[in-house]
Amino acid sequence: MGCFPCTTLQPEVSHLNACYPPSKALITSGPEYRPLSQDLSKLLYFATNKPSKLANIGEELEKRINKESIKSTGGYPKYRASLLISLAILRALLTECKRDISLFGKSALRSIKSSLNVKVYQKSDELDLEVIGRSAAAFIAFTTFTDGSLIGIDENTTRIYLEILDIFSKMATFTSTPTEKGDMEQQNRTRLIALAALNGAVTSDSIITSNAEFPKQINILLPPLLTNLFEGTMEDLKFQIAKIEMDASPSPYFNEFSAVKRPLNDRRAPSLHAHIPGEKGPSNSDVNSASLRSFHALISQCKVSQAIIIIDNIISFLDHKNLWNDVEKCCWLSERLTAWITLQFRFVIPTRLIEVLVDQKDIEATPKHTSILSMVITILNSTTSLVGLGVSDLLGNLINLITRRIKFDQRDPLLPALVQCISSLGIHIYYADQINDIIEEISIRIAEIPINDKDRSEIIRALINCLIGVMVITDQGDKEASTRTKFGASILNSGKSIDKGKSPEQTNATLLSSPTSEVPSDKPKSTRRNPISPEVWQETLPLLCESDYSVRISYSRALLLFLENEMPRGKNTGSEATIYRFCNALHASVYTLVMSNCLGAGVSEDHSNVPSPEINTGTGVTPSPHLPNDILHNDFQKNGNNSPKINGNGSKDRNGSITNKDKGVSFNLISPSPSSTPPTNGSSTPPKKPIRTARRPSLPLNRLHSYVNLNSFDNVATPLDFAAALKILDELYTITPTPALITGTPMLLALDEDAGNELVRRPNDGRSGSWVLERKRAIRELVCLVWRRIGERWSCADVQNLAERSYSSLPEPYLIPFLPPYEPTSNLALPEQAISFPPHIIEGESSSASKPLLDPEAILASLTNSPSVQNGTGRDGASLRSRWASKWSVENAVKDSIERFSSAHVQPVDSEIHNDIASVLMNMNNGSYHSFSNASGNRHASRSIDVDDLREALGGKVEDHSSSPPSIISSALTAEDQHHLSAAIQRSIATKGIRTNQDVKEVLKDIFKDKKRVTSGGSGVRPTAHRIRTSSGLGKEFDGNGAGAVAEEKGQDFKLNGKEEVVNGFGLGKVVG
Repeated sequence: MGCFPCTTLQPEVSHLNACYPPSKALITSGPEYRPLSQDLSKLLYFATNKPSKLANIGEELEKRINKESIKSTGGYPKYRASLLISLAILRALLTECKRDISLFGKSALRSIKSSLNVKVYQKSDELDLEVIGRSAAAFIAFTTFTDGSLIGIDENTTRIYLEILDIFSKMATFTSTPTEKGDMEQQNRTRLIALAALNGAVTSDSIITSNAEFPKQINILLPPLLTNLFEGTMEDLKFQIAKIEMDASPSPYFNEFSAVKRPLNDRRAPSLHAHIPGEKGPSNSDVNSASLRSFHALISQCKVSQAIIIIDNIISFLDHKNLWNDVEKCCWLSERLTAWITLQFRFVIPTRLIEVLVDQKDIEATPKHTSILSMVITILNSTTSLVGLGVSDLLGNLINLITRRIKFDQRDPLLPALVQCISSLGIHIYYADQINDIIEEISIRIAEIPINDKDRSEIIRALINCLIGVMVITDQGDKEASTRTKFGASILNSGKSIDKGKSPEQTNATLLSSPTSEVPSDKPKSTRRNPISPEVWQETLPLLCESDYSVRISYSRALLLFLENEMPRGKNTGSEATIYRFCNALHASVYTLVMSNCLGAGVSEDHSNVPSPEINTGTGVTPSPHLPNDILHNDFQKNGNNSPKINGNGSKDRNGSITNKDKGVSFNLISPSPSSTPPTNGSSTPPKKPIRTARRPSLPLNRLHSYVNLNSFDNVATPLDFAAALKILDELYTITPTPALITGTPMLLALDEDAGNELVRRPNDGRSGSWVLERKRAIRELVCLVWRRIGERWSCADVQNLAERSYSSLPEPYLIPFLPPYEPTSNLALPEQAISFPPHIIEGESSSASKPLLDPEAILASLTNSPSVQNGTGRDGASLRSRWASKWSVENAVKDSIERFSSAHVQPVDSEIHNDIASVLMNMNNGSYHSFSNASGNRHASRSIDVDDLREALGGKVEDHSSSPPSIISSALTAEDQHHLSAAIQRSIATKGIRTNQDVKEVLKDIFKDKKRVTSGGSGVRPTAHRIRTSSGLGKEFDGNGAGAVAEEKGQDFKLNGKEEVVNGFGLGKVVG
């Protein structure tokens, strides 16, 4: 009889114990310290087939590891060997029983945590790296195969998991004192083991399973990664980035690794290679590489909310470590963040960084402010795509920051960086009108600045530099894109040169050089975007008349840049009406600049007593934008007999003043006048545009005259203002010669005349500080130079000679200097200083000084008789003279610069008759009250016109409904109603010549028959179309989409006693609004 088998141990415990070598052989099992392979296979087979026993196996293994960890620190080598074998068994269980980790995961995490506290015997501050390595390998196995269900659900398991991460986080930043040669190797080896464990947590499902636990894990995982990155050199980091882009392996010390999430059965847990004695240990580059790869794996799997949390943690880390002074690495870090995050979430990085700046208090600029702005500029200037970037929101935040920083300090050091941020928005273009939207948003924000804001001028100047920067950066991007396109084309078509089509920039020395007689050719169109529309830029033109010289000269630079790079050129621009409006607005601004005795926005103290001129109340039909000749023809008819506005005292005022005190006039270019009806173009309603708040962008066009005391000599036009105006007009007449000539000729004539009449110095009238005589001379020089340029451009020798003679007659030295050269950049420079006119010593003037310097009749005769002018404008001499001989005023020019729509309400001449009949029909008793007429006793049961009558009139079948109640649409005609309706119809019939004895129902029958015949007779009118009747027999046909086509319609035919008579415009119809 054999011995009885031991039944005290459970089967799973027996299988676990069998995996260990005998007690005497534990120490000699090194250096690998592996469990017995055959018995380990039995344990794994048993655990795989009986998952219910995994909890017992985990608990038993936890007990052994806890005991062995304590004994190992106490210096017992057998227990240390047993601990290494236990950790190997734990890793094997986690790897093979991957689908049932949740059954023993809590015990596994407790075992790993206890083993991480093992120290080298008699060295309490030195970790046992061999044991830590086995523990890290087990932890990596857990993070690789877990589905994250335990994290965030089980509170105890989550707490233990976070504690393990915290231990590895501290190991990843372990620092040893470099007293011996091997200390740096020990430090790097410790950090690599910890980074490997952290990498397992970064790539695990547990990090993204619970949204509540994600911030807690990031607070632990991110600081050690950033610490190692900031300790590395930029050269090494760039080298490691290049290796990452070529190789997906996380580190030379990892294997079987993949950052891509795979199915559970296909995953492989990375293992750690043990250090072989005698070999060179890991270097700092290895640590940097492991940190970079873990950081890359963390960023690449983030969504929007997770990316925001990471950015906030990075900013907190930089605050805590005070690393904002390392601007280079901060910019590099932001660039890597943007490049490694998923494409559709990249926009979060710059947006969140700007939001952090917005949330900061307005204090003195710190390295944090400077570094964040540098990071944003780095992101925007990079070639990394930012699809989905909210340009409008980002732009609004940046403009708010500019305004706040200027109010805090007008010379704040952050302003240049903020301007550069806005300028960099021109690099990333993702839709055609993006630049137009940026310019429009900036112009709206400029218009919203209060007039009485003490920082108004500096805010406007900063935003003008933003306009310049956007255009400069965008143009550079267009050139680079064009260069790449040409390079590709040159490969295909070698030997063929491609001309950019851009004429060389003119200098001041050749300002009035004679161009070719042909219209300038179009600039090469950008394939990335639409050019800035003149309509968008037109809203900024009032800045040319600001009271501060630095604002005016900055805007002049921006306007010149717009004219050179963005203004449509040539005849086939498709926006000729827009260009005509732009030219009108620009001429009004230039006139106001040089003629105003005090520039700035004129605001009355009592706004209620100073109404705004109604400039949107045009009732004439505005011609099509594609027919400039029709535009001119209508302008001739509209302005041919136009005289300047007459004020209350009967005096003429070219500038639109509305009181006898020469107060400023407000021209609201956006909102219609409150008393006017929003006009339309006659064919359809105007396209809807985003509703904007009320703003007054043209306030600088208001003229403040001499009753206002000048605060500075630059409150009026200075010599450099005249130089800028001359350059602007020269560019305008070169780029758009025909619209500029049509709109500018009357302005130049008026400018010459008004300079002599208005700019007169009188004693004790307050004008001595307005430099009136100096400005009069400068205006005369300006007019002569511009006319000479026009004469050269249009081959009008008489105009050119007259301008030359007049210019030579002016005394020297000339007052208009050359405009200093300027290279447009995206940087914010200090404000430019103005120079004043040399004082005019002579007080009196000759009587001829009040007359125009150039003979207007001679100029008009030469221009209107010139064949080149007639051919270029497409008008004959009489039409041109009619247009140019009319009086010009700022108010009319501003009116002509606005896109107006004509009224869509068509009313026949004999509308009174229709109104009579409609009034009777609308006021007759409602048939809906017929059901209770007997109860009230106030209604008569007379014969009503109901559905049967209409059906009979239409020729349909009539049924007997005498027993049924009247319908809701039938109306009971009282005796009074019948009397009024009969009288109205008799008046209409008498007017149209219809017999008076015809019954109304017969008339209705004939009308409906005729309508039915027209609809079904193939007259080309769709059954669903609506027609508006007019007195002339022309109707407007509207389909369901609102589009209309003019169709000719004859009058309605009525046969009376065998004789046919025609009545035009009579009938009951519907007006389609």
